Amino acid sequence: MRKKSLLCLLAMLLLVSCKVHNEVSSQAMELYNAYKERIIANAQNGSDSYDIPFAFAFEITPLEDHAVSYSVIIDEPKVLMNQVQMMALDPASVAPDKMEPSIGIFEEESYGLIPNQVDASRGYPKGLAINGESSTNTFDLYVMVTYIDENQSNVRVFFSTAIINGKVFYQEVEHE
Repeated sequence: MRKKSLLCLLAMLLLVSCKVHNEVSSQAMELYNAYKERIIANAQNGSDSYDIPFAFAFEITPLEDHAVSYSVIIDEPKVLMNQVQMMALDPASVAPDKMEPSIGIFEEESYGLIPNQVDASRGYPKGLAINGESSTNTFDLYVMVTYIDENQSNVRVFFSTAIINGKVFYQEVEHE
């Protein structure tokens, strides 16, 4: 009798933990899909953020048949950035069953960037990177980075580039 009670208790505990995990995964997927929609909407408006509080770079590696692998790297923050999340996509190749490169959305740990400080063991690496692939070597890549600043405000930053024949063409946004 005692063994049955213990087994029932373990089974209930397992079911509850699976339900909690599924709810967290569902929330992360909702956030992921919302971010995709925001990036696509921003791409249609064609506006990059004016004041980007970090350095960023795009790296392209050629693959077979004109395909490329790309990396988007952010580092050298100018402000405190907690709970950083980043996603990149080409609006022309978005598909419901295709996962776009991202960081900070599905992971259990959160990432932060602090100006002039690195402590990877505490979640503050030198920088963050996401990697993806494109079946073509000419496409537009749009990136959104979100974070919580020192005032506990949610901040969203958008930037983009054109990849033409496997080369990055980024032009600084001109401001009046």
